[in-house]
Amino acid sequence: MNALSFPDIPRQVLARLLDLAGAPRNLSPRPLMGEPCRLSRKQIAELHQARIIEFGDAGTMRLSPAFGAVAGVLLAPRTTVNVRAWGEADNRFEASVLFPGTVPEGRGVVLNQTGAYYRIRAFMDEEAVIGMVRPLLPTGDGQPVEFEALLDAPTAAVLAGVLDLARERMKAAVRSRKPASPVVLGREEIFRYLSEAWGVSGRKDLISYVAVAGLLPTPPTATDTVRALASLGQAKAVIETSSGAFRLAPVTEALARLSEGISDGIQWQRVGMNPKGEAEVSNRIFLFGPASPILCFAPARNGLVWISSVRKRDVVEFIAAEIATGLRSRPPGGPEPKKKAPPVSQPAAPTLRSAAEPAPSPAMREMVRKAMACGSCGRTMKPGQKYCPQCGAPAVAGNATPAPSLPVCPKCGQAVRPGAKFCKSCGAALS
Repeated sequence: MNALSFPDIPRQVLARLLDLAGAPRNLSPRPLMGEPCRLSRKQIAELHQARIIEFGDAGTMRLSPAFGAVAGVLLAPRTTVNVRAWGEADNRFEASVLFPGTVPEGRGVVLNQTGAYYRIRAFMDEEAVIGMVRPLLPTGDGQPVEFEALLDAPTAAVLAGVLDLARERMKAAVRSRKPASPVVLGREEIFRYLSEAWGVSGRKDLISYVAVAGLLPTPPTATDTVRALASLGQAKAVIETSSGAFRLAPVTEALARLSEGISDGIQWQRVGMNPKGEAEVSNRIFLFGPASPILCFAPARNGLVWISSVRKRDVVEFIAAEIATGLRSRPPGGPEPKKKAPPVSQPAAPTLRSAAEPAPSPAMREMVRKAMACGSCGRTMKPGQKYCPQCGAPAVAGNATPAPSLPVCPKCGQAVRPGAKFCKSCGAALS
C-alpha cells in the first residue's frame, strides 16, 4: 500500500476541501473543524502545487484523485483508532487513524492537529498500526503482581485514592529513613484527598485515570466513600482496624509499592460503526514504568470499571486482537447484546489476588500455547491473527492446530477467561 503525505493544511482550508467532497457522516471529524474559509489565490496556488486540487476543462476546481480518496475517508469513516502516549515530562505521541472499513481492510488516514493546522498521512494498514504502537510500550514486564477488580466507579476511585495516599506515606517514610510500618488511613483522610485532588491531580495519581476510564464527573461523596470502603473490606483489599481506620491488605500494599514507579501511559481507543449503524467503543488505559506492573483501566457496562495488572505481551495481544478482529468482537464499552443481562444495581465484591494465590493465567497460557506458533520466531498466536504480535511476520496457514474455544458468560454470552470469578463485560458472577 503506497503511503502519501501532504503539507500541513490550515483547519478552515481543510474544512473547505472536505465540503467540496460531500457531506460528513457517522464518525467524521468534519463538524469539529468549524466554518470553512474562502480560498485566496495564494492558497489555491499552493493547494494545486501540492496536488491536492486540480482544475477541470471548464476551469472548475475539484479535489485531485489522491486527495479525494483521503477526503472520502475523513467524511465517512467506519472505524477510528486513537492512540495517546505520555511520559513523566509531557505527551510523547498522539495519533488518530480513520478507516473506511475495519482496520484489517486498511487504507487508514492519519489525522493529527498541530495548532491551527492538520497534518495528514495516508494510507495505513494493520501492520502500520502495530508498528506505530509497539515503540510506545515498556521495554520490559516489570515486577510481577497479580491484581484484578471489577468495581463501580466510586469504589474504583476510593481504591485509587487509597493507593495514592499509601504511596505518598511510603515515600515519606523512605525520606525520613524510618523503618517500614503498615499504612493506616482514616475515612476522613481518604474522602478529603478525593475531594481536593479530583480534577487537578497529576499523571502519577491513579485517581486521574479512574476519572477518565470510569466516566465519573465528580469525586465520590462521603456516603460513597463509606460504602466503597465497606466493599473493599469485603474483598479483603483493606482491613478495618479497631479504631475505625483502614490498613492495606498485603496485595494492596504490594501494588502500592510497585506502582510507585509508574511514569508512562498509553490510551487505546477504537470506535467503530457496525452494519446497523451503532457505535461500538473499546477503550483501555495502560500505565507502566521501568520497574512497575502494567495497570489497565477499562470502562465496562452498568457504570463499572475494570482494573487489572497485565504484562507487556498481554497489551500487545490485546491490540493485535483489536486490529485483527475488527468489529466482530464486542468490547466492554459497546452496546448490549441481543440477549440483555439484568441490570447490576450493586456489583459483586471485587476480586483481588495476591502473588501467593492461584491465578487463572496458567490456563490462559496453556490455551494460547495450543493456539498457533509463528513460523519465524515461534511465538504463540491466536486464531485469526494475520501477523505475529512479537516479530510482525505474517501468519502461515496450516502451521498450527486450532485453539479450544473460550468459555462464555451465561448472562451476556461474552467470552471469559478460564478461572475468572465474574464477567468483565456485564459483571455477572461465574460459577
